[in-house]
Amino acid sequence: MGVFKTGLVLLALSVSGVASSQEIMSLQEVKKGMQGVGRTVFKGTEIEEFQVEILGVLENTGPRQNLIIARLSGGPMEQTGVIMGMSGSPVYIGDKVIGAVSTAFPFAKEAIAGITPIQEMISTTTGAGAGPSFSGASSMPLEFKKMMTLEELASPLRREASSSPGGVSYIQTPLSFSGLSQGAVNRLTSLFSGSNLVPVAGGSGGGKFEQAIEKSLEPFKPGSAVSVQLVRGDFDLSAVGTVTMVDNGRVYAFGHPFLNMGSIQWPMARAEVISLLPNLYASFKISSTADVVGTVEQDRATAIAGTLGKHPQMIPINVELETSMGAKEKYRFEIVTDKFLSPILTYITMLSTITSRERQYGDSTLRMVATINLGAGTSITVGDIFTGGTSADDLASLVATPVYLLLNNPYRHVSVNSVEIVVRSDEKPKTARLERVELDRSTYQPGGTVKMKVHLRGELDDAIVEETELELPRSLKTGDLLFYVGEGGMLDAMDAAELREAYYPQTYPQLIRALNNLRKNNRVYVRLSERRSGIVLRGEDLSDLPPSAAAIIGSRSNTSEMRRIYYSPALDAELPTSYTVSGYRLIQLKIRSS
Repeated sequence: MGVFKTGLVLLALSVSGVASSQEIMSLQEVKKGMQGVGRTVFKGTEIEEFQVEILGVLENTGPRQNLIIARLSGGPMEQTGVIMGMSGSPVYIGDKVIGAVSTAFPFAKEAIAGITPIQEMISTTTGAGAGPSFSGASSMPLEFKKMMTLEELASPLRREASSSPGGVSYIQTPLSFSGLSQGAVNRLTSLFSGSNLVPVAGGSGGGKFEQAIEKSLEPFKPGSAVSVQLVRGDFDLSAVGTVTMVDNGRVYAFGHPFLNMGSIQWPMARAEVISLLPNLYASFKISSTADVVGTVEQDRATAIAGTLGKHPQMIPINVELETSMGAKEKYRFEIVTDKFLSPILTYITMLSTITSRERQYGDSTLRMVATINLGAGTSITVGDIFTGGTSADDLASLVATPVYLLLNNPYRHVSVNSVEIVVRSDEKPKTARLERVELDRSTYQPGGTVKMKVHLRGELDDAIVEETELELPRSLKTGDLLFYVGEGGMLDAMDAAELREAYYPQTYPQLIRALNNLRKNNRVYVRLSERRSGIVLRGEDLSDLPPSAAAIIGSRSNTSEMRRIYYSPALDAELPTSYTVSGYRLIQLKIRSS
């Protein structure tokens, strides 16, 4: 990132002496009938003017919020009306700025718009807040899941359709995408259906996000097209709007919230308008994202704001994909660091990586290993094999879920430094169901050896036999023990029911262990359980406690953190296979002394 950082430093130096000489007109001075001009980009990067007639002021439309209503004209707006991407376009009365175009009326016959007063844009985005904060330790345990659907990952962002105070609709923000597969775009459209964002095709500089930016040192001007990048590199996902004002390197834009996420650290980039697309519902700008020139730091009710020359914190993701046709592809991109958006963007980009080169529907088999590098030398490695019609979604989920759990854990602030992913694809299904388990005898001694054959039935009715030997612990008690052989999913359910660490981590080390030890689909798991009455407390197995101690601890512990257990694992083992395994068997294993 050396070149990128150098460019930003030079940019910061270039804008440090650029103070705003722009005068501001207070809301009280704005009167019905006033004539003014607005500035925006209709094509390319050239800033053009349009005419503005003030129709009136709506006061107290929300808590300390007001709205100036105006008629816009000139340029292409006779055909287009108010345009998506105009959000933030500054409006002037004489030589004073009054605010930013921010709201509109869908299907309106005239270009009637609402203007957010500039003073409200400044006041809501000024003050403490250097970036996303960690909420600190929580008494509530983390809701741990091995895999979360996209809908579950996005649930914190679900909301009603966006509107400004007073019920006037915000001008929708074009969410320009490039490089993403159609399947991923369809998910985005559904995902943001209740928000102010509308995915539209766009362009970007591709993977050259380390390019020098010395050629673009001139700071933004009021009316310039501005882009907020969520993903950049081989994939690009950017929200496009307009700069309202620049003050000593501080940029104000949009005139309404992006997602109203508060303090953030997202890339702020230049944008070029390729074309306008007139539309009966709402016309919009088709844009291409250019150089990153700073960081957006605030996303508030009346504006977004950021600083030129500041380097945004991103999560680099590198993917190596070997397709079913034998081709090897490499993808390199970055996503924003955010506890809610990072998991969603991880899911969308991984889904796009797979479906852009492989089929989205029909059976396929995907093998994946992902390493999530954290601060202080810690890392998480997850991997599995997925087969069937949902394999691409399952793979995306397995990468995105750990990112969600790490960034939303209540125990410790976590920085995701990078994600490295290797994927191998095959269009042939690789499934097998467990039919029976064959043991070499029915009775064993403590410390003895169990010779086992696992009989599986493949996708095309192929008979598959896996063999292994297990050494029993010498500490086993005599009696009839429960012997489980089969898929990992049932063991997951058993651990979850008993609140064990694997599905109920209550400390940061437990979370790291749980993520690094997720059970895989292509394993036959073996568990030998013996009757031992005890408790699981805060994820830890305390089955070896004397009954009196277990009773005392149980009486003093929160019942949500403790579960009484009557069987405890005496042996856990796994048998690798080349298939995704389904089914299980429970066998009584007789242990007798010699």
